[in-house]
Amino acid sequence: MATGLCDLLLTRARQGLSGVFPWIERLWPILSVDAKDRLDLSTDPLSRAINSPAGRLTEALLFDLRTDTEDGR
Repeated sequence: MATGLCDLLLTRARQGLSGVFPWIERLWPILSVDAKDRLDLSTDPLSRAINSPAGRLTEALLFDLRTDTEDGR
């Protein structure tokens, strides 16, 4: 469920719709618990990080921050 919500927030952020901040405190602990896998450096770690739910949530947050900055908030 958290993964789907991260995808939804990223899609909204890409469309210029803010609203990621209220979800950070709720989702980040859930994603941290789910991320118990050891980092496998034999694969592409950057791609794995970016495409993980936490990576998508981070990207959505960055979109949100950029929108707020451009709006002068």
